[in-house]
Amino acid sequence: GRFQWNRRTEVGLRGGIESFTRAIELDSTYAEAYSGLADANAILHDYAFVGPEAVHEAAFEAARKAVELNPELSLAHRSLGWVLMQRSRDFEASEREFLRALELDPDDAYAHYWYSWLLLITNRIAEAEREVLRARELDPLALQIRVGAGDIYWYSRRPDRGAEELLKVIQIDPSFAGAYFSLTGAEMQRGRYEESLQAVERYEELGGNSRGARASTLARLGRVDVPDSFRWKWTHMPEETHGSVPHRSLYDGLEWLFDGWALSGAVALVLGNPARGWREIDEHYA
Repeated sequence: GRFQWNRRTEVGLRGGIESFTRAIELDSTYAEAYSGLADANAILHDYAFVGPEAVHEAAFEAARKAVELNPELSLAHRSLGWVLMQRSRDFEASEREFLRALELDPDDAYAHYWYSWLLLITNRIAEAEREVLRARELDPLALQIRVGAGDIYWYSRRPDRGAEELLKVIQIDPSFAGAYFSLTGAEMQRGRYEESLQAVERYEELGGNSRGARASTLARLGRVDVPDSFRWKWTHMPEETHGSVPHRSLYDGLEWLFDGWALSGAVALVLGNPARGWREIDEHYA
């Protein structure tokens, strides 16, 4: 199940869910299996294979069950921390779970890695970088953690460093889908839209769903062959004053990237129309 989960493709994640479910059928007290089930459901949404309503409750219940069965298990707390961060955006509770996971096992590389995301989301960039680099040090062979290092850099407006890290992962394993998923954003931030589109296409070849990244990249390239699932009247988009965008948490600003159902808002943001973009996203999440 963990092997399948780490592939970061829809087939792999659903295969992981099947394996974790089978493990629970064999032993309903096996906390590690519930943790894996929580993680696989959560990542299905992270990579935009499903909407949040399809998996968040299942992920939360599985993570909570893992903690209930074994409160001394680090990965149970890290699973719950991740779900709390996503499902309810309860950042304080999420941080408590991550810190508890690290208290139980200071060498849990994925606890450091996932904690780095919470730190990034709450705008503690230096701490986020420290945690993801510690995770990489603890498990240098974990490609997803290496991808996470690249993500931290480009999300904090260091796209050259981010792309460098991601290309190293691809050099190690050209079939690792998650690296291409992240590379699309790093290349777009660098203004290298053709390279971003190439990363999108490779990610899709490997079984990924990148409607948001594809639509945003095509918008930047000025192309008209936007997917039908996304199309809206580009030429009739009203001229609006592009004033200051109301303050939002970094999580709110990034969530569209992971949610394949809010694409029109994503592209409006990319095209420099924040008023329309936030309106589209707000209507979706209302």
